[in-house]
Amino acid sequence: MTSKKESFYLWRCLPNGEVIKVGLFALEQFQNGKIDKLQFQYTKEYIKRNDAISLDPLNAPLTDELLHYETNGHYLPGFIDDCLPDDWGRRVIALILSIKYLNTLTILNNVNNTLIGDILITSSSCNNKPIFSKGININNINKLVKSGWNGHLDLSMENFQYFSMLKTGSSGVGGARPKLLVSDNEGEWIYKFNRSNDIFDVAIAEWASLQVSKKAGFITPDCFIATIGERKCLKIKRFDVSPNGGRYHLLTLNSLLKNRYTQEDPFSASYEDIGKIIRKYCINPNRDIHQLFGQLLLNGQIANTDDHLRNFSLINRGKGWELSPVYDILPSQDNDSFHQITILKKPYIPSLEDAEDAGKALGINKADSFKIATNVKAAISKFHYFLKKGGASDDECKKILIRARLPCTII
Repeated sequence: MTSKKESFYLWRCLPNGEVIKVGLFALEQFQNGKIDKLQFQYTKEYIKRNDAISLDPLNAPLTDELLHYETNGHYLPGFIDDCLPDDWGRRVIALILSIKYLNTLTILNNVNNTLIGDILITSSSCNNKPIFSKGININNINKLVKSGWNGHLDLSMENFQYFSMLKTGSSGVGGARPKLLVSDNEGEWIYKFNRSNDIFDVAIAEWASLQVSKKAGFITPDCFIATIGERKCLKIKRFDVSPNGGRYHLLTLNSLLKNRYTQEDPFSASYEDIGKIIRKYCINPNRDIHQLFGQLLLNGQIANTDDHLRNFSLINRGKGWELSPVYDILPSQDNDSFHQITILKKPYIPSLEDAEDAGKALGINKADSFKIATNVKAAISKFHYFLKKGGASDDECKKILIRARLPCTII
């Protein structure tokens, strides 16, 4: 069977904005799409830098050795996988290329320079230093909305400007929902749009959930409800962007917990697994464990059953690893009863009154567990208030509260 070998440079945008070559990643892909012989090596120049950090403390420690990765033929190491688009971005790429299926090399060769995090992948055939894009300028968003975009990928390819903006703004972004990376005079943002078939106003629901998170004392990015034309969306400040316009390094917990022999995503994972990673690698583990515990309680309280491992990340701002600010937290639109991540070997989150054992499983003492649960309870009591403040009607509040399994008392 014929195969094709290719290699790719990994570039990093430092917090100060400097772009440097970090390393070289190589693989072989066969005609049937399977991949093999995954290798990565840091550049000698990067290793010698005082500001060098590992891209993955577990799977890509700082070393001058050539690193080899096993695979079952379908999956990449997590620190590479994290740099690639997820469902939404892949669908954008497939539509632009007019193909139904994307293989690994096609994805690697079509990653745009608009992405989350500080790593950009380019073909090794081009040695030019890339530019990390800030996404779509705010002044161009109205053009996209006026094109008739409804949050889906169902417009005609004849509207080239529409697809060009989608590629610029979202082909490198993770997640399944429509979103764009946007820049304005106040910085860089993620715009997350409602879809025409959403069963409730997702923008308001997520904004209110993030306000509850902040009220509970968790590190939460600034966010606002915005209206572009007649389209409502959630505007979230990017926490991977430094004050100087550079980038901070992000690594999902999915990456750190992949199967090292197949590179598959974990079939099942637990909050205890995340806690172990935090205690091993983070510079302030107690603070981060407390936030993790609060997040799991909040996920349970608002029925956020989409609490998978890609929705938890570590961030490195140059001084060490920390749990990232809260993101992607809101009531799920479906009626799934179980959470993606378990605690105490159970696929549901204990009530606030029964949270002590969950806290103990994460190494949190009784007093701190009670304090965190109390803060979450007080914050949850404001959820309806935040929905109204975000602009939800009484009927919309009821839809969201039903999905969140919370009382529907109108205030």
